[in-house]
Amino acid sequence: MDVTIHHYTKSFRGFSAMLTPDQARTLAESDSVASVFESGVYKIHTTQSWNFLRLDSAQQYNQLPLDTKSDVIVGVIDTGIWPESKSFSDISLGPVPTKFKGQCETGEMFTLANCNRKIIGARFYSKAFEAQNGPLGSFNRTFFRSPRDGDGHGTHTASTVAGSLVSDAKLLGSANGTARGGAPSARLAIYKACWFGIRNFADVLSAFDDAISDGVDVLSLSFGPNAPQAGYFQDSMSIGTFHAFQKGIVVSASAGNDGFPGTAINVAPCILTVAASTINREL
Repeated sequence: MDVTIHHYTKSFRGFSAMLTPDQARTLAESDSVASVFESGVYKIHTTQSWNFLRLDSAQQYNQLPLDTKSDVIVGVIDTGIWPESKSFSDISLGPVPTKFKGQCETGEMFTLANCNRKIIGARFYSKAFEAQNGPLGSFNRTFFRSPRDGDGHGTHTASTVAGSLVSDAKLLGSANGTARGGAPSARLAIYKACWFGIRNFADVLSAFDDAISDGVDVLSLSFGPNAPQAGYFQDSMSIGTFHAFQKGIVVSASAGNDGFPGTAINVAPCILTVAASTINREL
């Protein structure tokens, strides 16, 4: 019986498997093994950020150097994407960058036509989640066995970082304006590794393995462990981001939404840790 879940072979070497405590201890005693740790889960994290960055209008955005970087590829590891959103229109974008080596995986309600020159790649991972928690269908909740987003969090984070310009956007008839991400001309590579609000360490590490190999320039991560965070060698985020950093990939990750004052997570040296801030509005 094969107990392995994932083999990590593209960007680093390793595997995840269903082992007994004795088997894990025996494996950890080998001189050829760098680290053995129990898989856990990550929690999702999630507004006027662009004013602070001097990006408070489409006109100002067009005057900044980033506007010419239409070949920047942002990898988003999250709950997937809703490709029909206008935020993912590829109008005015050029061909898919030749450096990108990823795939557009098909599945439930997600075909090759759902990828374009904005969403240039899409993958999904559920093996470790299902090995630990049971089949996706047993949860009696809406899900898509594909890169399609059944939650909304991944669509939100992808549009925040690289959503295309959407004119006349509004919410319930209010707040009319132009919606856009921080880098509207960037391309998106989607890695769905979250199901029902839970990200399994092993699935996340498989997403890192693919994203690094696919050739993304940036990784955007809006999730993390509970505080206090485990040591770097026992945390798949820290391991994955280290290998991404070695390949010159910028990794941006959220500092967390909870914990005691001063608490932060995703603080490995190779991560650009993004903290929450107080907004200048009332909701």
